[in-house]
Amino acid sequence: MIPTPPPREWTDRKAIFQSPEMVFRTTLVDWMHNQSDEALRKHVKALRIIAIDPGGTTGWSIMTVNYHEITKFGIATHKLVDTWQHGQVDCGARSGNIKDDADSNDYDLGREEIGEAAGVFVLENIIRHNAPAAVVVEDFVLDMRRANKSRDLLSPVRISARLDQLLWELRVTTRHSQMPSSAKTAITDDRLERWGMYVGSQSDRHARDADRHALLFLRDIRGNQKKIDAAFPAVVEARRRGLIR
Repeated sequence: MIPTPPPREWTDRKAIFQSPEMVFRTTLVDWMHNQSDEALRKHVKALRIIAIDPGGTTGWSIMTVNYHEITKFGIATHKLVDTWQHGQVDCGARSGNIKDDADSNDYDLGREEIGEAAGVFVLENIIRHNAPAAVVVEDFVLDMRRANKSRDLLSPVRISARLDQLLWELRVTTRHSQMPSSAKTAITDDRLERWGMYVGSQSDRHARDADRHALLFLRDIRGNQKKIDAAFPAVVEARRRGLIR
């Protein structure tokens, strides 16, 4: 007995994405080409940055910026932000770090990996509702001097991997990594307080860390046309149509 060849739509990537059953079919290129000039003009006035600080309690932050403003050097980073939302998602069975975690709702997920999947599901929903966007995810480097043997040590790695799969499937985002030390060194608590962006208490630190990553990313691309184009391909399309300079 020999195995039967699988249908082409099972394994052929092109066939998969052409299938009407596919949930994720729109590429960033397709999205841009399907936008009217008016819609594209509106989009470049509210470019989105989504920052994720993955862990047992995952912080997220969404900031919108105007393309015409971020091409300038003279404006302070925090003043480039037009709208801002942030929060935290429980990605553990018994995280207990946020008010709406599994325990407080009498919904113990029981296993850490199940809690991570449920948490990433919420993060996916946030990303879907705000795509297309530049998605910034905090990178993770294992420090062997401080490493422990608990499963939650690698929780950020597993969550990032789940998000990477989503971003590849969704294909209406650009993905960027940043080191945690860079964000905390550049965007300190003192700086957030001076900018009026230090919100909440110690329990909200993961949301603030996501804010740091969004602000650091914005500071890094500000005034750099090459980096802006890489982060927001819709800008390139708008320029190609003569909608912006």
